[in-house]
Amino acid sequence: VLTVVLPVLAIYAYLSHEHVSYQLGRRLDGRMKHEVTMLKEGVARTGGDNERLREIIEIMPIDTFPQRRLYGIWADGALVLATKNLPFELPPSVVSGYSNATVSGVGWRVLTDIQPASPTNQGRHIAVAVADPLSARAALIRLLMTLGRPDQAEQHYQMGSRLLKEAGATPT
Repeated sequence: VLTVVLPVLAIYAYLSHEHVSYQLGRRLDGRMKHEVTMLKEGVARTGGDNERLREIIEIMPIDTFPQRRLYGIWADGALVLATKNLPFELPPSVVSGYSNATVSGVGWRVLTDIQPASPTNQGRHIAVAVADPLSARAALIRLLMTLGRPDQAEQHYQMGSRLLKEAGATPT
């Protein structure tokens, strides 16, 4: 009996770990999407004034866990506002969406939103990106798994799905 039960339990544990890891990754992606939406709102409210943009962004509740998420805002290809240590001088992608990037040997999970020139953007081509170090995401997932907190991972997944829906994206 044990020769049958133990392999089944091992497979179940592996699949459960993969499922929880996926859910937590989606939750973190949902928070990134929410922050991109907030940054885009800040850009829309500035009337093209980069100093006002800085003031607006500084009072926004940009994610601070597990560390302050890095972000950058480019107008017509020029970086106009970024967190310290943002590893990208140019927008990390030419298309909108999630991607993984490596800069100087460090892996990043990046969400980029590219906006064409429009009256809302004062005729400027805008790119907004938020980035998480992949190592921090992996450490958070490992910590929750080590603590045996799949319930928290499920809560994170549900919140991430809700934030994706609020931001206009379809959760998968």
